[in-house]
Amino acid sequence: VEGYMARGRPAWHLDLYRIADPGELEWLGLDALADPAALVLVEWPERGAGALPAADLELRLDYARQGRQALLRAFTAHGERLLARLP
Repeated sequence: VEGYMARGRPAWHLDLYRIADPGELEWLGLDALADPAALVLVEWPERGAGALPAADLELRLDYARQGRQALLRAFTAHGERLLARLP
């Protein structure tokens, strides 16, 4: 878990690649992520299934010719509002 500040708000990056069981998340001190104003970015979220709150947005990166393609999908009304703000 890495913590940052993003535009004056707390932001957290979780890379769950190395966990084998969602129960391991309790050792990471995720109670600090409960701030509703915080941005939480999770890599490998399927490794934390059942232990993480539902996602507002999903971002998938894929190769596209010689570059990358970003695919965003909203799962909540909040996620829809965030998508609407993007150029």
